[in-house]
Amino acid sequence: MRRYETIYIIDPDVGEDVILSTVEKFNQMIKNSGGEVFTVERQRRKLAYKIRHKTQGEYVRIEYMAPPSFPKILENAMRLDENVMRFMTTLLKKR
Repeated sequence: MRRYETIYIIDPDVGEDVILSTVEKFNQMIKNSGGEVFTVERQRRKLAYKIRHKTQGEYVRIEYMAPPSFPKILENAMRLDENVMRFMTTLLKKR
């Protein structure tokens, strides 16, 4: 198991219910893979540049522990989710 951080941006125009269900869906994927979610932070921010003609985005940062093959599975799911505008996963160093 390794520790990862994934940051993704959700389209803010979809509504609070869709944002919450999207966040919960990805957290559940982590737990179903045998991983553990440590931190979930949400914040609406102005984008540095327009993405899909939007100037705002709902930033979600999750810190979690998962098997080494899992980030690719998570990113594929995010790529297929039409509400996710951008995403990035990084491997965190051991503390």
